[in-house]
Amino acid sequence: MIKLAIRFVLVAALFFVSTGANAQTTTFFNGFETDISGWDVFGGTYNATRVATGTNGIMSKTGSFHAEVTTAATNWGGYSSTFPAYGYETSVDIYLDLNATSVNDTRFDWSSAVNQPDGNHRRDFIFNGGFYNDSDTTGTGPRFVFSASNNSGRSNSYPKNPGRDPFAITASGWYMFKHTFYDAGGSVMACDLSIVDGSGTTIKTWTLSDPSDIIGSTVGGNRYGWFVNNEFSFLAIDNSKLIKDVLIPVELTGFTASAGGQGVVLSWATATETENLGFYVYRSQVTDGEYTQITAQMIPGQGNSAEAHSYEFVDTDVEPGNTYFYKLVDVDYNGNLTFHGPVSVAVETLPAEYALEQNFPNPFNPRTVISYQLPVASDVQLVIYNTAGQLVRTLVSGEMTAGSHSAMWDGTDDSGARGASGVYLYTLKAGSFTSQKKLVLTK
Repeated sequence: MIKLAIRFVLVAALFFVSTGANAQTTTFFNGFETDISGWDVFGGTYNATRVATGTNGIMSKTGSFHAEVTTAATNWGGYSSTFPAYGYETSVDIYLDLNATSVNDTRFDWSSAVNQPDGNHRRDFIFNGGFYNDSDTTGTGPRFVFSASNNSGRSNSYPKNPGRDPFAITASGWYMFKHTFYDAGGSVMACDLSIVDGSGTTIKTWTLSDPSDIIGSTVGGNRYGWFVNNEFSFLAIDNSKLIKDVLIPVELTGFTASAGGQGVVLSWATATETENLGFYVYRSQVTDGEYTQITAQMIPGQGNSAEAHSYEFVDTDVEPGNTYFYKLVDVDYNGNLTFHGPVSVAVETLPAEYALEQNFPNPFNPRTVISYQLPVASDVQLVIYNTAGQLVRTLVSGEMTAGSHSAMWDGTDDSGARGASGVYLYTLKAGSFTSQKKLVLTK
């Protein structure tokens, strides 16, 4: 049986009523079922080629047709000089074929660009991708490696650039490449470049922003989508789309996992929430394996909030010696799911016996850490005494899980008063185990 513990920490509680004004509007879509409209607007030089499913061994992502491209481009149904009130999103499905080439470092660049308010070009936001079969920090053997930048071409970009947080994909298949343009605060535009796998899970996101990109001043609306550079014989694409006034249910600012005395503690924080019903947590023991929902109930979100909020979930159904991978899922009012992560954590092997360690540092000022080990869950008392045997501070009192634990002492007593310098005794009682050691507080 899965045992769960849930804790919530609310940093702020300021709520807003949704007006529904930011409803999403799909203003351009072409899945190539009937034609290549939107991909035939640059005088024939950058046209896509419509092909039937199964062409060159590739089945269409949806429907019976898709397209093949070299350096093709689209205007997303028309350029715009006005940035939508709630931003916009462009996306296209690209088939990544690990058998398309055997030449190491074969590249392509996919861009979605923004205009200036006067209709001229402002800036490109580019997925820099390449096929590799070498071995380095990005992996070993056949794989695609991606990073994100504002540049394209061999002389100006590099998919494996370590400063661009490169990400490897090791399985052939359809992947959505999505650009989300939005107001990051103070009218400064930001763009999230995300890769979404075939299951709908966002597997990687990069965020690019420049403080000079001011909405309404230097930034207007959408410009083109363009395979600026392509060294493959062709790339298969499907389902190209422009959506204006995009709902971003959760602007996540952090998602972490850590092993603690109660289990694995998952912590996340949001900067804003829009029509957010809440969260689920999924877990796997393999980073790219099947993830299972471990939250019996939805963890409530804040609905609509422009304030920061923090959350914690404690997974107590974990075994020492295992590594776990977690994904966070937010759910909007329409039931749409957005996946974040994964994050991973290793749960340590249980100690073989009770132990109380020497505090560190020792002597100390202003604080020291006392570590101890429990082979089984125990009722624990960890207390500080002076040399006269008087109780100074209770650091731990209560049931603790098996594992390694630590407590910090800052030299104060239970009332918060600073203790005198000198020798103190600290005692651990856990079940039938008792141990005592000395420590020295200095001024």
